[in-house]
Amino acid sequence: MTGFFINRAEPSEKEFFARLFQLYLHDFSAFASASDPYGVIGRDGLFEHEHFESYWTSDPARIAFLIRVDGELAGFALANDYAPSGQTCDRVLAEFFVMRKYRRAGIGRDAAHRLFGAHPGQWELSVAGYNRPALEFWRKVVTDPPLSEIEELAGEGQHQGETIFRFRAG
Repeated sequence: MTGFFINRAEPSEKEFFARLFQLYLHDFSAFASASDPYGVIGRDGLFEHEHFESYWTSDPARIAFLIRVDGELAGFALANDYAPSGQTCDRVLAEFFVMRKYRRAGIGRDAAHRLFGAHPGQWELSVAGYNRPALEFWRKVVTDPPLSEIEELAGEGQHQGETIFRFRAG
């Protein structure tokens, strides 16, 4: 790996981002039961996410980031200011995705740490209780320095079984 970057997505990159987002929603649909409406594709053959478009407006609290490895798209992150705990925080990592090709190579950890380091302050992120791989991943990531004041709030989110991580970056 010669070049690794996580940068704010430009409006002109929305189409690329939307395609990556479909891969993310497809991966995430593996956790939905057959009777659950989550993970169902629309009549156009695409997964929908109610907040996706809000990241491409003028709302300064909603920021889309693209992860690139050697110039190739490898994933994304979405940050906003909606705290799932209801407590005050500066930023929330709302969605985070690394393509399977780049998983288990440290890309996700490094991307998360670069993002947190570039935006110091109080952060939160929540993980659905049924997404065990993500819960294990984030437990490792948030305990790495230079993050501090780490709290794990199990079952305190708006969704049953959700775990919220609160920590300070920078």
